[in-house]
Amino acid sequence: MLSLTLAISLILQPLISTTDPALTIHLGDHLPDIVADKSPDMPPTILLSVGDWLRIKDIIMFSPDLCNSAVETAAQTCAQEASRVADAVRERSTKDAELIASLQRSLTIQKELTASEERRAHQLKWATISVGTVAVMLTTILVIK
Repeated sequence: MLSLTLAISLILQPLISTTDPALTIHLGDHLPDIVADKSPDMPPTILLSVGDWLRIKDIIMFSPDLCNSAVETAAQTCAQEASRVADAVRERSTKDAELIASLQRSLTIQKELTASEERRAHQLKWATISVGTVAVMLTTILVIK
């Protein structure tokens, strides 16, 4: 049983990441990642070794296109997300307009039905009064005779 547990843990070990992705700087497929340490002090800070700091500094200083590319990518991502949100808002306003029009039609139909029911109730009231009056008159005539 113990050997089975150890075998499973060895198989799953590569799948379990021991580093926090927020502390990892990915430099590309051809360079190893830089993993920083998290400082327990307040405010939270990230600690880099001198060698890692120099690697990052050299990359930034000698690759201005990398920074430009990062800024352009971030700007494109923001523009795409803004466009997506604008499309969603436009689509929702169209759906809301359709819903409002449908509810207005339903309200109009309901008002017409209510008006016709009121007319019918008024007619039935007068018909009942008329039939009752005739019944009272006939009963009176039969009693008198």
